Amino acid sequence: MITKDRMLYKNILLSRIGFDYVTDQYVRWMNDPEVIKFLGVQFREMTELQIEQDLADALLNPNIHMFAINYVNWDDTTVTHIGNIKLVVDPRHNKGIIGVVIGERDYWGHGAASSAITLLTEVYSFGFLELHHVSAGMYGNNIASQKAFSKAGYYFAYGVPEDKLFEGKYVDSLFYVKRREG
Repeated sequence: MITKDRMLYKNILLSRIGFDYVTDQYVRWMNDPEVIKFLGVQFREMTELQIEQDLADALLNPNIHMFAINYVNWDDTTVTHIGNIKLVVDPRHNKGIIGVVIGERDYWGHGAASSAITLLTEVYSFGFLELHHVSAGMYGNNIASQKAFSKAGYYFAYGVPEDKLFEGKYVDSLFYVKRREG
């Protein structure tokens, strides 16, 4: 099942996000210090109203493409919303930037992020949108993101030393890139 609004790879289903995804569970993720410690939202309290406003702003912007990351359990055919992934497109340069969060901790370290990144990159960014390349920026101490993007075929492009303040200490910013083949 592959459309611009729904993409499936292994157990991961990306679905175009809507307001029906803004649940107590989602609000909990966005206020969990461990979940958001590498996200920009770490610096503000996220209420349901704030999340809905941020989503409304994103949905009005044609260059922002947001998807819910859903885990499909094939044994009982349940579908669980476990995170989100976003692509911000720069149409002038035919490129995009990806951001991802796995909010449900039980799914950390099991390949959900790398599968979602693969889907959004290969199928959506390169397939449907025909972008030239996609990149991702991350804190240098965010090992999970480095592994997820590497597993999805991204390569380390460059770093900016001591670029971010993290828990009172400066850490590097790292940038990973994947180019469309052909």
